[in-house]
Amino acid sequence: MAESDDSGVPADDQIKQALVLEDSELDSDMVAAALRVYGIREISVVTDVTEITDLPSGKSSLVILDLILRDSDGFEAIRLLRERDYKGRLLIVSASARDMIPQAVQLARASGLNVIDGMPKPIDLERLKIVLAETC
Repeated sequence: MAESDDSGVPADDQIKQALVLEDSELDSDMVAAALRVYGIREISVVTDVTEITDLPSGKSSLVILDLILRDSDGFEAIRLLRERDYKGRLLIVSASARDMIPQAVQLARASGLNVIDGMPKPIDLERLKIVLAETC
């Protein structure tokens, strides 16, 4: 049996690393702080798809993807994740493109990505906590 922490989640299923793709510094800081509270210590933040050099790897990783970025969009990021054979969890968020969240989720799932949720911004931190707990 795999080891678990105090939450009872097997260690192999716990999210260990995260990439936040978000062009708002305020939003990325808030999300990164929440992820740290939830026990995720290895967090990278990038503001554009072109800045992604290393993806978190394995099923114990998480990418939080804002659909609307200054110089690119989330659909471009979904293509990149698919091309790089990303196997971790994906959370899609958006403030200004709320109506596009379902299409992005559908595209990502059709591409073989493990989408755990699509949610509007500002991110409801209680909902984020529940989604992370349910997917671990």
